[in-house]
Amino acid sequence: MYLRKLQRFLAAMAAVAMLAACSDDDDNARLTLEGTTLFVEGWGVTATMHFTSADLRSISLNSVPKGWTIEADLPTGTLTATSPAEADREQSDRSGTVSVIGYTMSGKSIIHKLQVGVVSKEDLVSRQANCMVLTSPYTVYAFDPTLRGESGEKLATAEVRIVWQTAKELVRELRFDGTTATFYIDGEKDDVVPGNALLGAYDRSGKLLTTWHLWLTNAADYGEQTYAGGRTFLTLNLGAARNANATPDEVLGSFGCFYQWGRKEPFVGPAAYDAADGADAKMYDANGETLYLTYEASSPETGTAEYAAAHPTTYILGTEASGYDWLHTPAAEPLWSGERKTANDPCPKGWRMPSERDFEALRIVDAAAGKESQYGWYLTDGTATAYYPGAGFRTYLTGVVQNMYNPVSGVEVPRPWTGDYWTAGTQGRLSSAFVFWFDAADPARSGTTPSEWRRRADGMQIRCVRE
Repeated sequence: MYLRKLQRFLAAMAAVAMLAACSDDDDNARLTLEGTTLFVEGWGVTATMHFTSADLRSISLNSVPKGWTIEADLPTGTLTATSPAEADREQSDRSGTVSVIGYTMSGKSIIHKLQVGVVSKEDLVSRQANCMVLTSPYTVYAFDPTLRGESGEKLATAEVRIVWQTAKELVRELRFDGTTATFYIDGEKDDVVPGNALLGAYDRSGKLLTTWHLWLTNAADYGEQTYAGGRTFLTLNLGAARNANATPDEVLGSFGCFYQWGRKEPFVGPAAYDAADGADAKMYDANGETLYLTYEASSPETGTAEYAAAHPTTYILGTEASGYDWLHTPAAEPLWSGERKTANDPCPKGWRMPSERDFEALRIVDAAAGKESQYGWYLTDGTATAYYPGAGFRTYLTGVVQNMYNPVSGVEVPRPWTGDYWTAGTQGRLSSAFVFWFDAADPARSGTTPSEWRRRADGMQIRCVRE
């Protein structure tokens, strides 16, 4: 009897010791991947990644994309991914996310997500500017963040960060090796996901040195057309996803970014196509956390070009003391020009701000047939015709997007809309805008003004012209 009790006691103690050992092993268990992406440059191509582990009994892979072969070798710490063969690409997944699962001695799991994909590489250095257009999905882009804009001025860049983006993970895998910055743009059905992002270069002290606007739009939408006067315009507003008005989503996607006159940093537009409540479109940081624009009144401290460049998410409001300009003291030289590209020009490489003259010949195709639901006009110079959305503007006093028609009668109607497009023209503390409006009472009285003098703290759209 005593012997049987002793045997049971020893067996129980052995089980406790085994559980304790497993618990110790679990405490020390570890699985660390070399990165979060494993890309291959082509179909039927193999790439590898290393990982480190401790106290794991096995490793497995779940949710492997269709057509891919992915293996994990625990003894050598190697992950191997082979993309689908060229002949199978139509029936396979170009990219996807794999679950890499390590099992501890007690059966617990450590899970990491790994994105795999067939990617291309594209060097942006030859078209590096304050704004860079990205039209290729599934692509790793590279540029030189030690150069400012198109000037070639050297910067003491120590780090490159995402300042904001219009969708979570719009820009992925941003890296800087001291010379070149790279980032990955994913795709959806062989198209990019349209959107905008702002990258910033920072020095060792964390000071923001400059920014770059990344404009994601599809190649099929991004084009140009030449008007009768010989001037070639982009077919999209700067920062727009498309140029169409069949649905509210298309109208909103056609607005593009908003700009204060003379600043190169873009601001997001309204959250709704009719700007009904004045809310801004969503912005996110690199971690997917929501960001919000801030608004500050122009002062000797905030109303400077240096302050504006260092605070790209701050909309600087006009004051009486500043002449309702975001700059408290006027700049010595024009920040934008309709004759040459300036350091603050927000347009992509090869494009610049339009002059006052560039819009002179544009007229509404048929004002009488205008519709409130159109939210813009088809404009023509007799040769080319283009849709110009009426996105309204950010007001110089509050920064809120306003999209209302203020007719001669003085009656303000929240809907319909106005179109407000900056030009590079200046007159004292004012700058010129191309403006059009919809008259709800009598569409035939709707019209365009090629040059209307506006406050520089207003925020408006831009339609770039070829240099």
